[in-house]
Amino acid sequence: MPQGRTISSQDYTADTTTPSAAPARSHMRSIVYGMLSAVIAFFLFALFVFLTSALFLLIAGMDAGTDLSDISSSFTAMIIVLSQGIAIKTDTLVLSIIPLGLSAICISVFRRVLLRRANTLIGNIASIVTWTAIIALVALYIRSSIASPLWAVLLYPTCIALIAYLWSRSKESPEYTWCSTQLKRYLSATTRRTIALGLRTACRILWIYALIGIVTLIMWIALGYQSMLKVFSMTHMGIGSQIMTSIFTLAWLPNLIIWALGWVLGATISIGTLGQFNLWIGQSSHLPPIPIFGVLPEPVSTQIAQRAILLVPIVCVIQLGLYSLYSPREYRLLKKRRTLTSFIDFLYPIGSFITSIIIVIPVVMLLIPASSGALGHKNLAHVGLSIGASMNTFGRPLQWGLMVAWLLALMIALLQAAFTYITDRKHTATDASENTATTDDNDETENSDLGDEDASEIFPIHNHPREDNNE
Repeated sequence: MPQGRTISSQDYTADTTTPSAAPARSHMRSIVYGMLSAVIAFFLFALFVFLTSALFLLIAGMDAGTDLSDISSSFTAMIIVLSQGIAIKTDTLVLSIIPLGLSAICISVFRRVLLRRANTLIGNIASIVTWTAIIALVALYIRSSIASPLWAVLLYPTCIALIAYLWSRSKESPEYTWCSTQLKRYLSATTRRTIALGLRTACRILWIYALIGIVTLIMWIALGYQSMLKVFSMTHMGIGSQIMTSIFTLAWLPNLIIWALGWVLGATISIGTLGQFNLWIGQSSHLPPIPIFGVLPEPVSTQIAQRAILLVPIVCVIQLGLYSLYSPREYRLLKKRRTLTSFIDFLYPIGSFITSIIIVIPVVMLLIPASSGALGHKNLAHVGLSIGASMNTFGRPLQWGLMVAWLLALMIALLQAAFTYITDRKHTATDASENTATTDDNDETENSDLGDEDASEIFPIHNHPREDNNE
């Protein structure tokens, strides 16, 4: 008779420990995968920066007749930490203007790696911590060139990694599902829809702002191209160095777009104490020979042109607001209204527009200081936009544009309701007159019929049969 396999003490011990050890192994695996994701993302980003920096130093060294390959590693490390928001310094220079273009590339690479290697919340936290630790090690490698305090060295890379993590979350992610569940639990459907439409309007406003800044920067480059060439001639750069410098300057392209947008909105671009540029002023003295400063604009000559430029963002926001109010997928306010209660629909866009302002203003408050910084110690201690003076200029198109759009939609609805009311009154009066005329005709017909009946009663009509002639 066949016998079954006997259970040993080892088998019994393994079976009893497996359920408790599985969660620990799962968490450990998630942490390891998270750390590997951060390492892979850093390797890809550092490789890109190293190749670009090495090519730049190679061409610059060939033009200058010197060998700059010895500083390629430290130069790459300085660019990496600068892209994370950490200020760097040399013996004669302090640089804290973040190359937002490199920061965007870094966030995109990190996000892509997180998407390819889906992980749990613990694993993603491990990725953020690992990224911060790697950047801290790079900063330690060039610690003599770091100008930021320790808290900035730890905080700014964490913010970069956190942005990449939040951007990588999709609608199927557990974090998104949890947030959606909490919103459905504590907020009504109308409130959720108002917040969602406000978020959508805020994204459109930010895209319009970016488009205005890009178009303005293109105009700056077209008008200030000759000035930039003069600055290149002052630096005695060769053709190769000029090309590589222009390519390397693209890392600060988002900074220039934000400056251009601020200029259109009426803000002042300060180059330390050496220059100020806005729609009304364009003065500078003894600017450093940096080619990108050559594209900064001259003041607008006529007052009509100045006002027209200031009106462009407001008109764009008005159009966005009207689109949101009249879109069939959003508020659908373009419809006939016959009662005052039907105008309650105009209260919901107010909450949506307030939500848009609440979202856009903090984003602007973060982008303005991120696009500006120091380029020296004294006269160039602050280059770019001032957050205190620029907040009013960035917020003005939002306030005026959305308010005017709402008032225009309300006025159009009131005029439409008045026209509908007058038309209905006319139709009612016409129908009443027609009914009155019909009633009178019916009364006359009835009266004539009654008269005929009375006459027949007084003078009866007898129908005699025709007599036969033979009779």
